[in-house]
Amino acid sequence: MKAKRIVILSILSVFVAVLVMSPGIAMARSLTLKVSHQFAAGDVRDKMARVFGDKVTEMTNGEVKFRYYPAKSLYKPKEQWDALRKGALDLSVFPLDYASGKVPQLSITLMPCGVTSVAQGMTWRFKPIGKKVEQMMLDNGVRNLVWAWFDGGVGSKVRQIKLPTDVKGTKLRAAGKKFEFMLREAGASITSMPSSETYHALSTGVLDTMLTSSSSFVSYRLYEVLSYINAPRDY
Repeated sequence: MKAKRIVILSILSVFVAVLVMSPGIAMARSLTLKVSHQFAAGDVRDKMARVFGDKVTEMTNGEVKFRYYPAKSLYKPKEQWDALRKGALDLSVFPLDYASGKVPQLSITLMPCGVTSVAQGMTWRFKPIGKKVEQMMLDNGVRNLVWAWFDGGVGSKVRQIKLPTDVKGTKLRAAGKKFEFMLREAGASITSMPSSETYHALSTGVLDTMLTSSSSFVSYRLYEVLSYINAPRDY
C-alpha cells in the first residue's frame, strides 16, 4: 500500500514550455514581445518567464524586451496555442496537454505513470521522446525554448485520495485527457477546465476533487477550499 501511494502522489508532473512564434524573430531589432500565461502573477511559472525575458533583454542590450500578461489577461489558457501558431502571440508558458485537442500525441506529456519525477522528466530534453515532442511542435508552427516539469498531486473536499479507486463518486478535475480517462474508469465524474478556473468550481460545488501541480495549489490559494491534499514526497 505504501509503495502504491508514493507512485500515485508523484505521477502528476505538469509539462510547461516557453514558446516563440518564429525562429526568424531574433533577427529583428527593438522588439517588444508579448508573453501570455494563465498563472497568477508571482507564481513560479510567472517568475520563470520573467527570468527568461530579463536574461534575453540583458544579452541583447535592451533591444529585445517583453510585456507580460499573467492570469489569462490576454488569452484564455487553451487559446494560446492557436495564437502562437498564427503569430498573434509571441511566447507563452503553456502546459502542452492543453493542445492535445489539436495534436493528440502531446498527451504523452501528461500521461499517468509516464514520468515519475521531475528529474526523470528533465532527461526528455536529450532523449528521442523529447526530440519527437519538439518536432511535433515545430510541425505545428511552435518552437519549444524551455523544458520544465512540476510535481503535483490530488486535493479533495470530501476525503483523502490515495488510490485511483478512491475517486469513485467524486466530481473531479483531472489534469489532462489521459488522467481523465483513468479516473473516469475508476468511477469519478469528470469536469474539464484549466487549473485557473478550479477555485471557483470548488467554491460552488462544481468540483469536490482535483489534480494539479503543487505550484497551483499555492498560487491559486486552493488550500482555502480543500480539506485534504496529497503532496509529492519531496514536498
